[in-house]
Amino acid sequence: IFFFHMELLAFTLLSSIVTGFVIGEQIKDRNEGTKYATLVEWLERNDGGLYGARIQSFPGMGTGVITIQTVKERELITRTPLTALINIEHAWASNDFGPIADDLSHLSNLDVKSLFVHYERLKSDSLWKPYLDSLPSDIHTTLFFDEEELAALQSSMVKEFAKNQQEAANKVYLKIKADLNSRHPNILPNFTRADFFWGLSMWSSRAHTIRVKDRDGRWDQASCMVPLADLFNMALHQEQVNVVCDTNEASTHFECRTSKPLAAGEQLLVNYGADPATRHNGRLLMHYGFVVHDNPFDSVSLKRPQLNEELPDYAQRAKLAQKLSLLSNTFFQLSRPQDPFFTVKELLIAFRLIEGAPSDVKAAGLDPHIFAKPFSLQNEKKVVRAAMKYLKMVLVKYNTTAEEDRAILSNAALSSNAQYAVMLRMEEKVILMQNIAYLKGLLKSKTEL
Repeated sequence: IFFFHMELLAFTLLSSIVTGFVIGEQIKDRNEGTKYATLVEWLERNDGGLYGARIQSFPGMGTGVITIQTVKERELITRTPLTALINIEHAWASNDFGPIADDLSHLSNLDVKSLFVHYERLKSDSLWKPYLDSLPSDIHTTLFFDEEELAALQSSMVKEFAKNQQEAANKVYLKIKADLNSRHPNILPNFTRADFFWGLSMWSSRAHTIRVKDRDGRWDQASCMVPLADLFNMALHQEQVNVVCDTNEASTHFECRTSKPLAAGEQLLVNYGADPATRHNGRLLMHYGFVVHDNPFDSVSLKRPQLNEELPDYAQRAKLAQKLSLLSNTFFQLSRPQDPFFTVKELLIAFRLIEGAPSDVKAAGLDPHIFAKPFSLQNEKKVVRAAMKYLKMVLVKYNTTAEEDRAILSNAALSSNAQYAVMLRMEEKVILMQNIAYLKGLLKSKTEL
């Protein structure tokens, strides 16, 4: 265990309305504007702050940060003292929550941290009160989807993932509730499932993995909630990223700086993950609570096709499947055909193994690389048709068409969760149709096969 500045600063808690902070014009709610003003003032009093930018609401994107003046490359935008961050060590070191954390040592760090931020949120004298008061209470991660909203996902695998997510989180909640009732009956007597799910959602959507020096001066990493730095919205494309964040060399502050010159009025965007494959709508909805329309990195979660166990050479095919990491009871992401990481090829490899002639499979031995290319024109047509049939079977399981979903989305009465569910399933259908069209094109092109 490393300790990063556990000698926490005595932050000044504010009780008055701050008027010196510029709030984005689109933040209409006075209380909403005040809580962000209070947050920035709190950090400013402790050697942090927001510079050359303001917090603003963006249609369809929620709260973000926008420049209010021309800024140069490497210009400081946010500065957050490490002493203002929240991580698991604060839960363990807390005088009042520490004994609770010790009694809940059988839980994961994430579960303990989620309980801790809810616990601190209720304290009037919490060290992080200005920050915790600024966090949203209206959450749209799938943890908060009710039965009707889950049903709106139709046959999307995200529905199964979300149900499993809710069931697992509920089991932990019930365990925590029972432990609190038996060991700490006066602590959080009104602790609800929604309270725990809120904490989980805060960590899944706002945590940063940051560098920090331990007491011996060695760099280590920690998962932390970082006030201000968690307000930047996501850049879909790397070229849209205009802010980069890191711990300063002295390991005293987490700083976010511009990565290119910017004009006034530009939204500041960060990378939510270096791997584009992690930016699909299913993950964005489950972990961050939003969906991106026409997301170029979107994909559909599919169950891998299964081998027929009655095949006479099933044993050899099964060994090859294991080497290829295919055909097990797992999932893969089917991307758009124009995606540079186009994954329908993975589906074709699977069906080459399934549909390959016994002689071809036998000739392959246990070399999985053989399946990266067609065995023959005749066999590849069989493979492509099987893949098309598979995708069509997935598509027809949805209750509505993509066109019908577009009409449904025009209904202003839909809840935010329902809108996200309809948009996610609609985009999945579009991706499936795009891949089916691509496979149809393959059948017509002998040269491609």
